[in-house]
Amino acid sequence: MFAFAPLVPNFAADLGGNATTILLGMQNAASVGRLLSPISAVMIAVAGIANISSFELVKRTSVPVIVTFITSTIAIWIIH
Repeated sequence: MFAFAPLVPNFAADLGGNATTILLGMQNAASVGRLLSPISAVMIAVAGIANISSFELVKRTSVPVIVTFITSTIAIWIIH
């Protein structure tokens, strides 16, 4: 995300939006991507502790994570 952060003010100006809102959306998407990836370190560690495969863990948590992503994205749009 930080590699693209310097480009956001230009995108925001072109789109007529707020750079903070775009950055919050990028941060939100990056967090969700980490939680939906079976090869991320946190998913491997938690799957190891739970003694299940990381793919099974992603399948179990994908619906709540997606609902949370949608809810938090809507909240970002409302607040900013």
